[in-house]
Parts: sequence; C-alpha cells; structure tokens
Amino acid sequence: MFFKSITREDFVSWLIKKWKTLLTAFAILVLVAVAVLIWNWQVKQKEYKVQADLYKLKMSLKDLITEDENPIDINLINKDQENLVLTENMKTKANSYEQLLRQNQDIQSSVLFAIDLSDFYYRYGEKQKAKELLSLFSLALKKHSVYHLASFQLASYYMNDKEYEKAFDLFSKLISNKKASSFHLESRLQKALCLEAMNQSEKALQEYEKIYFENSKDYIGRLAQDYKKLLILKGKSKK
Repeated sequence: MFFKSITREDFVSWLIKKWKTLLTAFAILVLVAVAVLIWNWQVKQKEYKVQADLYKLKMSLKDLITEDENPIDINLINKDQENLVLTENMKTKANSYEQLLRQNQDIQSSVLFAIDLSDFYYRYGEKQKAKELLSLFSLALKKHSVYHLASFQLASYYMNDKEYEKAFDLFSKLISNKKASSFHLESRLQKALCLEAMNQSEKALQEYEKIYFENSKDYIGRLAQDYKKLLILKGKSKK
C-alpha cells in the first residue's frame, strides 16, 4: 500500500486543525466571486450608458439633416453628393459623436454607430475622415459579424475611391476568417474586381470562373459570369 487509508476520525481531526486556513480560503473565494460580479455589472452599466449617449448623438445629428434628404443608409456611397451641405452645427455634432466613439472602441456596440457616422461623413464629402474613423473598428479577423460589416463597408469605400490594394487586403482578410462566412462570396467577387482594376486580368478571370462554377444558380455567380465576359471583351478590344 502506497497510501495509508484515512479514517473518519483522522479526517475530522484534520478539519479541526485546518479550519482557520479553510475558512480563510473560502472567504477569499467568496470575495473574488463577488468582485467579478460587481466588475461585470459595472461593465454592463458602462456599456448601457455609452449606447444611450451614442444614440442621442446619432439622433441629434440626424435632426440637423434637412427634411428633404434621405436618412443615412449604408448603401448611399455612390449617390450624388453635390447637393449635400455640411453645416457648422453638423460638424460640431459629428465631432462630439466621433470623440465618444474613439473613447469607447472596446465596446462592441460602438461598431454599428461608427458605421453610421462614417457613412454620414462619406456622404457629405468627408471621405478621409470616414475611412480613418471606420478603420478603428474594421477588425476583419474578429469573430463577431459587426466587425465584418465594418470591414466590408471600409473596403467598399476604398473600392469607390480606387484604392484597390487596400480594398483587396480587407476582402482577403474577410475571406480567410471562417466566422465571416456570410461575407465570403461577395468579398470574393469584389476581390476579383480589385484584381481586374490592378491589371491582373488572368487572376481576375480565374476567380470569376471559380465563383460562377461554384455558384452558377445564384445571383453572385451569374454576376461573376457577366464580369468575366466583359473582361474578355475588354481584352479583345485592346488587341
């Protein structure tokens, strides 16, 4: 026998001798548990307050926009911006909105508000500010979809401004992230468009073919086929 069998009397005797140590250890565990609960509660309270403050700023900025304009929409990056006027009041309110976002980058819900404000900046001609702000929240390799949405939106800005290398990099990161699967197909198509714009026609053609082969019955697949045909026609016309 390697171990001596412990009798009930031995165990009780050991408890009596060690009761102070055991009580201290138990008290420490209780204090740690309470501290963790309090910390989580404080974090949640902070998040709720930040969300409420961001929402107020979002709505007050929206109220400054004239009634005949469309509400902020994530798909408005290609619309005519010539008639949009960025007033001083709007600049001041947007600046307060942005500062609060920058101070709370660690809060996940801030990402959606950052998308909202960056879209506002972009629509009103502040394109560089839009991209700089959104780049703080564009974390394509994270697991939550809000970060993927921010990355896709930022990549769309880059595409729109012909910054194809930057867009290509973001689309590639999204494609490499298994958690961003809902963005994979569209990102692959956009990545192929980047390749075409960067004069890498052969790689673009190969990607268009792959997308169509794998998704021939879907809209994206048919669109890839159309882009492939257009690229082939462009190549023939150059020759």
